[in-house]
Amino acid sequence: MANEGMTTAALQASIQQAGAQWQAGDSPISALSPEQRVRRLGLAVPMNDLQMPFMGVMSAVAAPAKFDLRNVAGTNYITNVRDQGDCGSCVAFGCIATIEGSIAWQQKKPNPTMHLSEAHLFYCYGATEGANCGTGWWPEKAFAHCIATGIVDDLCFPYVPVNQPCKVCDDWKTRLTRIASTTGLAGNASAMKQWISSKGPLVGCLIVYDDFFSYKSGVYKHVSGAQAGGHCVSIVGYDDAAGCWVCKNSWGPLWGEAGFFRIAYGQCNIETWRVFGVNA
Repeated sequence: MANEGMTTAALQASIQQAGAQWQAGDSPISALSPEQRVRRLGLAVPMNDLQMPFMGVMSAVAAPAKFDLRNVAGTNYITNVRDQGDCGSCVAFGCIATIEGSIAWQQKKPNPTMHLSEAHLFYCYGATEGANCGTGWWPEKAFAHCIATGIVDDLCFPYVPVNQPCKVCDDWKTRLTRIASTTGLAGNASAMKQWISSKGPLVGCLIVYDDFFSYKSGVYKHVSGAQAGGHCVSIVGYDDAAGCWVCKNSWGPLWGEAGFFRIAYGQCNIETWRVFGVNA
């Protein structure tokens, strides 16, 4: 079922009627109940908390017209797609994905196998601020802990999609990865493109509508359905010719384009809500 009360075929017909350039399809996410879908989100921000106005889609100064960190002259700098499961922990996954990609690109370490602990970020640091699977969190709060203390590797505290106590390994203090700082870029598409091509991926947050859960491929534009909530992802590339951002999601590789998606410039507040770059 695409949206509640709408079949995938009906959604696809709506997409074509609207002239949008994306395909709907069935996936493990689209098959969930509306309540379960919402738990795949996790940005705990009121829907009226929209930051800067969008400043257009002009090409960035000194940035190429197309750039994808998964394929820079044939080399990948993005870690594998992961699955947050039935827990509103997207902030942790979006931040970790962005940190891992930023370290790989800034240090020119291709084909990264680094796996930092989303569990450490969410169930330890997030829990101290009231974050849990049912409430979600904020990227700026998450990054503050990545700067002040750091994040252990996933083997030190493996992620499970259920609220759990903070329980890191005994030698956790020797296994921390810290970042230096973050830079806010909300509302400035040119600065976002320049950052991606020179420093690495960005955390981006978007309003998710019901039709997004059924995204299969192409350049997404909202066509049908109500707001489901806020969601954080990692923006790993862009394409001016196609007019879109390339994003890494945290719903596993069976959703979207092998776990990634493309979203049109100016859609769902992807550039204007919460956008952060990482100085690794």
